[in-house]
Amino acid sequence: MILKKEHTIVDTRIDRHDDLKGGLLRNILSMTQLEYANSMMASNQGGYHSKYQSPKDFYCREFQDLSDEIFEKCKPTLEYLKQRDDGLPFGFDIEMWANVNYQDDFNAIHNHTRTRNGNIDREVLISGIYYLKVPENSGRIVFPSELKFMKPFFKRNMDEVYKPKEGQLLLFYPHRWHAVEPNLSDEQRISIAFNLVATHQQ
Repeated sequence: MILKKEHTIVDTRIDRHDDLKGGLLRNILSMTQLEYANSMMASNQGGYHSKYQSPKDFYCREFQDLSDEIFEKCKPTLEYLKQRDDGLPFGFDIEMWANVNYQDDFNAIHNHTRTRNGNIDREVLISGIYYLKVPENSGRIVFPSELKFMKPFFKRNMDEVYKPKEGQLLLFYPHRWHAVEPNLSDEQRISIAFNLVATHQQ
């Protein structure tokens, strides 16, 4: 599937989820034990938020394998952008971060238009979220409608709401605002978010 329109969301799946899940979970849970007190504060309201890193910086083979599959899932959209924009920067990179939401934790509304490491020279092309562990009632992800001015004319909710499933991968353009509802379960909700960025290098 391709992100053609600016508001499009691609709902797909990581094919190797069953193979990658164990190693990814072990690595993330180990990080929470070592770094919880120094968790980053971004959109997360409580919980654990890892540093923004390239896959190799997690020192976990499964993170590199995951990034390879994410690149494959993004290829159709990259080809589309290349044709639409008459070419794209030659280099691409991916930055990833782990999110662990405990009971009552949530993520405030935010988007990914700025690269997470603060480097404004790196353009974000595609953003996404991969779901590793999703207990029941652990929080849906909500993409508010961009047609806010039309809401008074419609009785139905125009927001796009997804109830995550383990192994699910959502791809979207970085300007899309989104938030995560509170985790109402007593288990951890674990996901990996990422930005595919242009390096502007030949």
